[in-house]
Amino acid sequence: MHLIKTIPLPNALEIEIWDASRPIAAYTVRIELVIKISVEVKREYFENPEQYEMTRKAFGSDALFEYRKERSFVPLEMKQAAFDELLSEFMRNSLEYLSKPNFPSRFILSKYRELQNIPTHFSGTE
Repeated sequence: MHLIKTIPLPNALEIEIWDASRPIAAYTVRIELVIKISVEVKREYFENPEQYEMTRKAFGSDALFEYRKERSFVPLEMKQAAFDELLSEFMRNSLEYLSKPNFPSRFILSKYRELQNIPTHFSGTE
């Protein structure tokens, strides 16, 4: 997997665009676009310190937003065009949402809600 480029967003986040494509057979490839955004877990996003501590304990100082899209059995000569199409589709459909000022807080709070649904997985108890 290799980093293609990074794109700064108006909400101070940065999109990382990765190419995780790999050969399948002699003349075909599996195209895989990976988008990563590191989002800081901030105290100000939470109603109380316990929620913040629980989320920070589970995810660390940053939680990772990740999006993956793939296409299999692409002819080798079509690799770049197929990757570019997946990237264009992502940018067209998601860039505005990811750029919103409230995206970081909403994303981090969604990670906290995930923890609430499976608390024993992250609590350190068995």
